[in-house]
Amino acid sequence: MHIAPVYAYGLPLTHPVPETQRVFRIRAGPLAIEQEQLVEAAHGVDGMSTTIAHLPDFYGPDAENGFVNVFLRDAVAGKTATFVGVPNAAREFLYVPDVAAPLIALAERDDAYGERWNIPGTPTTAGAVVKIASKALPGLKMRYAPKLLLQAMGIFNPMMREIAEMYYLYDSGMVLDGTKLHQRIGAFPATSLTDGIAATIAWMRTNPAAAGASQSR
Repeated sequence: MHIAPVYAYGLPLTHPVPETQRVFRIRAGPLAIEQEQLVEAAHGVDGMSTTIAHLPDFYGPDAENGFVNVFLRDAVAGKTATFVGVPNAAREFLYVPDVAAPLIALAERDDAYGERWNIPGTPTTAGAVVKIASKALPGLKMRYAPKLLLQAMGIFNPMMREIAEMYYLYDSGMVLDGTKLHQRIGAFPATSLTDGIAATIAWMRTNPAAAGASQSR
């Protein structure tokens, strides 16, 4: 099973985004499609069975580079936390412990191979996540990072330049269509944002060495 990034879909052409969308408008796109093509080409070769699963941005224990985790790390550390994107655009986040159930369910089904799948998270907005975090962390200081700021930072920082290039993930309503998954395997456990954020904050407080990559800056 190949776990593919959500950015491989490019700018959403429909809302939500189905597995059939194939548009690549960023530098990382060609590499993503090449990886997926290799996986697809291997299906049926020498008895091999392959499948592709697209995941949205994720958060939770050990999700080091997810934007929610980066935001919460700085918030827990008492810093001004930055959330990439705009407050009200539709977003989607998947709590890491919830990933296993749908992936295992797909892996156990012979008819799931040779296909592409969306593993949806919880539809929300950046503003809703910030509101939940603010209740869990009274006195939270935060700011939103607009595209223009990231582009300016990208002049000197290649990572910021890439994040600015993928800004469509944060302001265009990028949400995955999970209809196919739910029709094939049914519903699966989904942790609420309130519970997931609370658990992530608790994990960061009890595992500062593991959670504190940004705290040491």
